[in-house]
This record gives sequence, C-alpha cells and structure tokens, in this order.
Amino acid sequence: MERLRPSTEVVVLGCAGVDTNDTGASLAVGFLNSHVLEGRPLAESIRRGQLAARHCCSFRGTSEGLISARALDALAPDSLPGTAVG
Repeated sequence: MERLRPSTEVVVLGCAGVDTNDTGASLAVGFLNSHVLEGRPLAESIRRGQLAARHCCSFRGTSEGLISARALDALAPDSLPGTAVG
C-alpha cells in the first residue's frame, strides 16, 4: 500500500472562492480519474482532485466553467517530487 508523507503545500489558483456547490464531487472526480483511470500515484491524484475542486469553487453554479483535462494538466505538473507515473 502506498504511504503518503504529510505535506504543507498549498496550491493557489489566483481567484476567490465564489460557490462551493459540487466541490466535493469535483474533488472525487479529479482524484478518481487521475488515480484509477490514468494510473497516477496517490499523492499526485489527491493534488489533482484538490485542483479540480478549487477550480470548481471559482465559478457560480455547477455547470459553468467545468475544468478540462488539458486545463488540469496545465495546473498540475506531470509528477510531484518523489512520485512517478506508471
């Protein structure tokens, strides 16, 4: 089982939170897509889920401004220090 080290890293998107509707769903989808479907490491998948959730908070309503895979890739590096895809 993969073990995680505690992290104090904070990712800032540069915008204020506007609406928290469906933030949890965005986190879950970002994590599951990254870890289960793409096979990314656990720590990286958690980070990508957090980025998707933070992006979701920056829009009012739940269907405006959905994050694309390309936009998530631009926000998250391919791998975090100490992780590797594959």
